[in-house]
Amino acid sequence: MKAICTGVLLALVLCTAMVAKTDEKNVPAKVVSALTSKYPKAHHVKWDKEKGNKYEATFRDADRKHSILFEADGTIVETEVSIPVEELPETVRQYVAKNYRSQNITEAAKITDIAGVVTYEAEVGGKDLLFDVSGNPLPGSR
Repeated sequence: MKAICTGVLLALVLCTAMVAKTDEKNVPAKVVSALTSKYPKAHHVKWDKEKGNKYEATFRDADRKHSILFEADGTIVETEVSIPVEELPETVRQYVAKNYRSQNITEAAKITDIAGVVTYEAEVGGKDLLFDVSGNPLPGSR
């Protein structure tokens, strides 16, 4: 039991080390400027410094939650936007219904990377499942 508790504690410390909350004053001006020019209505922005000198801005814009990952020079690496479950591809909803019969999708998001590749995320039972644009499960989502 002691080994399990130690392992859990170590995992929490490592996760905290990879992502650190930061104040906007510690975010490069190019990153803040890129956010405000692309999302002028963003409010209550929370910043995290990610591994690899990247910055993540999390905020609400209208009725959607956004997480935008930036390089230190202001380049957007990835966007994640919350969506209603109904906006997930039908194949995603069918996959979850078949493979997670007693659970529901509690959150959904559309993710677009720097190359424009779209993936979908469905949170089921506290686990994030990832799918390609056609709704096929990606590795680690089975």
